[in-house]
This record gives sequence, structure tokens and C-alpha cells, in this order.
Amino acid sequence: MNTNALFEPIRATSQYKELFSKLEVLLSNGTHLPLLVNGLCDGSECALIYSLVKDIRAKSNQTVLIIIPEERKANRLNDFFKKCQLRCELYPMRDFNFYDMTASRELEQQRLQVLNGVALGTLDAVIATYFNIQCLRASFYLAHLVFL
Repeated sequence: MNTNALFEPIRATSQYKELFSKLEVLLSNGTHLPLLVNGLCDGSECALIYSLVKDIRAKSNQTVLIIIPEERKANRLNDFFKKCQLRCELYPMRDFNFYDMTASRELEQQRLQVLNGVALGTLDAVIATYFNIQCLRASFYLAHLVFL
């Protein structure tokens, strides 16, 4: 999919240029403050976040952490990014076992794969919900992420 034709009009707007110039200042200072994207419809939100991820990655070469309020929206954004050929992964939720049973290692392997991608710098973005991200408290991984 040729994404330039789809997302170049967003990058051309004065609001986007202003937003990204302020974000560049924060990135150049080493500030990893969160950026809240709110009040947009789903399609606009996905397109804006995609544009920001691509531009942040081009400027800083750091993986962008995107925290989404709910799992359904996180899955939808991840699907959108994959269709646009963005290298991203969904950080899966922890599996809770309240019984004496053996847990599946599948989610554990997925989480390790995402953390490995962050450490190696092979991911453009990591998408997670607030509840999922509480597992990412290791400062090594947080130092390699730009919060969006």
C-alpha cells in the first residue's frame, strides 16, 4: 500500500506541523512525556497516530509506545498499522490464573518477542492498553520507547 498519498495531506496541515515541531523539541531535550490524542473519530485517530509514529521514528529512531484505553481499539489500530506496513506489535495482556493449572506459554512468548523488538530497535511502534503496560516497568525498555 502506498501510504504517502494517504498521509501526506495530514503532514501538510499547519496543525500537524505545529504539533510535530513541539514534539521535536521534546524529543531533542530527551523528554519522554506522553502525548494525548483525543476527540478524533477512529479513522482520523489512526491516520494521525500513524503519521506521528512514522515521523518520530524518522527523527529519533526510537520505538513509539502507544497506550490505548481498551483492547478492542488496540487491536484495530494494530490491524491498521499492519495494513500500512508499519512494523508494530501488540503487547499482550498478562494471563491471570486463579486455579492450580499450568499456564500457556504463548502470551509469555509474545511479550518476550515484543520486548526483544524494542531492545533491538526493529519495531516502529508497540501498542498496549494501560493494564498491559504495567508489566513493562523495566527501565531498560522504557528508556528505548517514545511515549505517544
